[in-house]
Amino acid sequence: MFYLWFIGVDPVNQNTGIGSELLKEIIEDSRRKAKPIYLETSTLKNLPWYKTFGFKIYNELELSYQLYFLKLELTEK
Repeated sequence: MFYLWFIGVDPVNQNTGIGSELLKEIIEDSRRKAKPIYLETSTLKNLPWYKTFGFKIYNELELSYQLYFLKLELTEK
């Protein structure tokens, strides 16, 4: 199992594809090792971005904010 603690790009460089390239490398490594990736986010605007890579929400938790738990199941190609 891979757990993606956080991923971020300096705001000056956001929307240039840097974050997507980094996430693609993580996904490829997890695919080679046939291990799923898990992450959590409380940032609602991040959900569509993660979903474009195939992540699915598997749980939500209401704290003083909404926390979303996502996973990407991968197998070796």
